Amino acid sequence: MTLTIEDIITRKEGQTFDCKSVQIEPKALAVPIVAMANADGGTIAIGVSDKTRRIEGVDGNEKRLMMFDDRIVFETPGDLPGLVRPDNIRHTHFSRNPKIAQYLKAYKYVKEFGEGMDRIYRELNVNHTPEPKVHLDAFILKVTVRKNEVGLTENNEKLIEKVSEKVSEVMENEEKVIENEEKVIENEEKVIENHVRVIEKVTEKANNLGEKLTENKLQILRLVLANPYITKQEMAEAVGISVKSISANITAMRGKYLNRVGPDKGGFWEVMIE
Repeated sequence: MTLTIEDIITRKEGQTFDCKSVQIEPKALAVPIVAMANADGGTIAIGVSDKTRRIEGVDGNEKRLMMFDDRIVFETPGDLPGLVRPDNIRHTHFSRNPKIAQYLKAYKYVKEFGEGMDRIYRELNVNHTPEPKVHLDAFILKVTVRKNEVGLTENNEKLIEKVSEKVSEVMENEEKVIENEEKVIENEEKVIENHVRVIEKVTEKANNLGEKLTENKLQILRLVLANPYITKQEMAEAVGISVKSISANITAMRGKYLNRVGPDKGGFWEVMIE
């Protein structure tokens, strides 16, 4: 199946399509490849950010601010996030990861979320300057601010400069959020990769002992790796079996593949690979 650049940047990710940065480690790339191979196959686009859909390594794929006699134009690669669209950008706000957004705001890495574009509109309206025009051209977001129809006064020039700085600030804030989200995703991929290795070692250990771990047992081990403090009730809900069956599986694995550290209340689980 042949995909155009427009297909890649507009197609939603799912079971048969995924985007990965060119900086992804080969071992981390193995996870989606194996997942697709075990399902219905699919396509992985390498060199495309899975969050911003930016084409990496392409000339001109940077933010640009262009000033003309009658307007200024700000361009930045990437699509608008979530439900945000050119026609609702003033009042519709979206954080790809709300927890990261709250962290960045709390530690003053960025200002109040959602107030940047609205402030731009308000300040332009006060000066009777036309509202900015926002539109998407392929994978480029463009914001155009035209001069006041009565001409460029000194105040208008200062306002345009101020608006330009504000647009840049809004986009830079979004960049910071995206960069931190990508770091979180990268760390999550490394954690998943480590969990896969642990399960492989435990499975190999069971084979050496002449035993076979059932899918329910493997699911319990995966749950413990993800959350060592998980309760039996939570395991039962995740695996889809009774608490009694969870206890039976744990008893069968305890001391060989699974260990409890500390008391039943307040302790935690650990997977034994040795």
